[in-house]
Amino acid sequence: MVDAKVKNRLQRGEDRYNSVLTENTVREARNLRKRGMKVKDIAKNLNVQPQTLGKAISGETWRHVV
Repeated sequence: MVDAKVKNRLQRGEDRYNSVLTENTVREARNLRKRGMKVKDIAKNLNVQPQTLGKAISGETWRHVV
């Protein structure tokens, strides 16, 4: 994995073939969460699973998005 990362061969975010989120939707979701909206409601609006979105909002996934 380290070698792949050094050689920029890892797929991140939207580059992954099975990505259901985009960088813009992650930013939007994080902003909505900061304003107090529930993850469950945000996920319903974006048509994604709450677990997927919760991980993106917390930074467990999509860490590269600021």
